[in-house]
Amino acid sequence: MDFLNMLTDMFKGSDSTQVLSENTGISADSIGKVISTALPTIVQAMTDNASSSEGAQSLYNALVQHQTEKSLTEQLQNADTEDGSKILGHIFGNSVSSEYDSIAHDTGLSSGQIGNILSSVAPSILSSLSSAVSNMGSGQENSGSGASGLLGLLSAFNN
Repeated sequence: MDFLNMLTDMFKGSDSTQVLSENTGISADSIGKVISTALPTIVQAMTDNASSSEGAQSLYNALVQHQTEKSLTEQLQNADTEDGSKILGHIFGNSVSSEYDSIAHDTGLSSGQIGNILSSVAPSILSSLSSAVSNMGSGQENSGSGASGLLGLLSAFNN
């Protein structure tokens, strides 16, 4: 299973949508729609950003900072939405508002609601990617090639 589908399944699971629903006051069904709509956009933007060596290194550094042993439910229950907003700012750059507007249009929610949901989810996306990169790199030499290999990993996840 590719990373995008894995993420979608994780975040659309009943525990995840229930926690996000409780945190945001938005129905679990609407959360599921946002997840299905937003995750491909987020993963594509991360892939695009990682296509430069500077972008790959930046993403790699973020992954190192977001390593955790907490379950997804725990991460979502205690989501640092301020950190999530910063993460989305790095992922989308100057187009954060237009990305929120687009997802809002597709899901019938407001841009503010989209921002609340995605700010709760963003740190967990990085944690999940960090775990996936660690699992794929197990047994390989840690020579700093993590950042340079990240684009290939993201591209493989985004198929």
